Parts: sequence; structure tokens; C-alpha cells
Amino acid sequence: MEESSILKLIQEGDTDTFEMIFNKYYKPLVAYSNTILKSHDEAEDIVQQVFITVWNKKQDIGSVQSLKSYLYRSVYNSSLNRIKQLNVRQEYAKDYVLTHSEGVGTADRHKELQQRIETALEQLPEQCGKIFRMSRFEQLKYQEIADQMGLSVKTVENQMGKALKLMREKLKDYLPLFILFIAQYFDN
Repeated sequence: MEESSILKLIQEGDTDTFEMIFNKYYKPLVAYSNTILKSHDEAEDIVQQVFITVWNKKQDIGSVQSLKSYLYRSVYNSSLNRIKQLNVRQEYAKDYVLTHSEGVGTADRHKELQQRIETALEQLPEQCGKIFRMSRFEQLKYQEIADQMGLSVKTVENQMGKALKLMREKLKDYLPLFILFIAQYFDN
């Protein structure tokens, strides 16, 4: 099938053609993005997002000369943008830790953060707090939590979402440090 025909079918919303293109390019695009990001999960996320954008903006795809080039260029640009985002977040977290910890040692920062986390956890509704602890500190999957507590997985998901939202609100002044703490906690 000619590329102009493929582009026209996608533009018209033909899901079979879109699926064919997705199946043809998905793995090579993930491999390409992975060479840039050095993270298979991030690469998959980027490629999926590119395909979502292609579908959402399918009416504009008629101006594309080469679909393959367009997809690779989109993945390349999105991958570079992701690197920039990650670098900005990392720098912000470092700056935050430095500016909010002058004269305070690392052990003191961790102790203070742990106290804040415990205080925030105690303020959560009982079920939310228990589910948060089981998920984040015992590293149980939602299904395991649901089985242990006699709840549906959907209830666990909803309670976890509620817990995360409340924890973010209660720890908003410590959020970058909290993220670093959690990352370090799970690296060990």
C-alpha cells in the first residue's frame, strides 16, 4: 500500500491502518528511543505517547511527506524533551535539598522527613494509611492488598489514589525531598 494511501486512511480514522502502522513501527521506535534514554520503560512511554498524538492529530497528518521519518523525528524530539524534563527535576530536587538543609546533616534531614511522613500517615483515614503502608513500605501489589484486606482491587486503587493525594498535600513543602527519600528507599 502506498504511503499516501496509508496517510489518507489514518486521516480518515481507519483503525485497522493505524494498528498496522503501530505494529510495524512500535518495536523499532522503542529500540531507537531506548538508545537515547537508556530506559526501556521510558522509551515505551515516549513511543506510546507519540502514537497517541498521531491519532489525536490525525487530521493534520496529510501534510506529512514520510510517515517513517515523521515517527522517528517525533520519537527523537520527545526523547530529548524527556531528558530535559528529568534533568530539570533532578536539578530542582538538588537545589531544594541544598537550600532547605543548610546547617542540617543528611541524617537530620532523613529523620525530620521520616517524622513528617509518619505524622502525615497518622492523619490519613485508617484504611488509606494501611493501604499506603502495605503498598509503599511492604511493596505489596494491589491484588495482594485486596486479598489480604478482603477488598476489590478497584477499592484498593481508589484508596491508594486518595492516600497519595493527601500525602502530597501534607508533604508539599517537602515533596522533592520526599521523592528523593522514596527513590533511595526503593534503591536499597
